[in-house]
Amino acid sequence: MKQVVVIGAGPAGSSAAYILSYFGFKVLLLEKQHFPRNKTCGGGITLRVIKDLPFSINGVIENSIKATRLMNNNKLPITIMRKSPMVYMVNRAKFDQYLLDRALANGAGIQFGKVTQIIQNNNRYNVILDNGSNIMANYIVGADGAQGIS
Repeated sequence: MKQVVVIGAGPAGSSAAYILSYFGFKVLLLEKQHFPRNKTCGGGITLRVIKDLPFSINGVIENSIKATRLMNNNKLPITIMRKSPMVYMVNRAKFDQYLLDRALANGAGIQFGKVTQIIQNNNRYNVILDNGSNIMANYIVGADGAQGIS
């Protein structure tokens, strides 16, 4: 079985882990922080994201937005209103935990620690964490954000 390491257990990483596990890969998520953790993200989820997820997130949706007001240099604001929601709001800590739980229930594993180095050796990768762990993988998915190592 091919081993995949997914670096980062936020929405992108947990979703990737869920899908890869579904298709029979052995998946290990690596996350530098224990959950729950607060993120600066506002928690807005578009309808497109909801449609692309392979499972419902209704259990973590806290509100829906049907109107927005745009302003430019204190000129008259423009208000956009719709009959159906443009954006659904979630608490980011709860949303991340929900996605992680789906990935784990689908067969992925998780290990906490910050990735400090990735060494390629032929067609395999050695991923080294700050806690001294070494993990071998056939594939790596980088989902650790703009400040990440991958």
